[in-house]
Amino acid sequence: MYLDGLEAKLPPPVVAPSVALFPSPFKSFIKIQFNGGWPSTVQFQITFYNVMGVIMLDRNLTKTGDTMEFDEVVNLPSDVYIVKIRTANQIVSQKMIKAAHTVK
Repeated sequence: MYLDGLEAKLPPPVVAPSVALFPSPFKSFIKIQFNGGWPSTVQFQITFYNVMGVIMLDRNLTKTGDTMEFDEVVNLPSDVYIVKIRTANQIVSQKMIKAAHTVK
């Protein structure tokens, strides 16, 4: 970019930290992926609400890597959930579906 014959230097873009939860539908685990500029360790709370707003699972965890596997969902009943991740600086909500276990 040039401005009156002088090159303007733009700062690098800032990537805001974000969290992604997958897969949906899930059966026995979900993955929690931390994207952006997260510190190496972060305390966070993960809460699963059913469609009636009842807390079905609530845990305090520590981020140990960019992607974590969370298997405590295995005993949740099949349903639609709102999953909230809370850190000191951010709250992320995502709708997820717990699939029924099929018996062969």
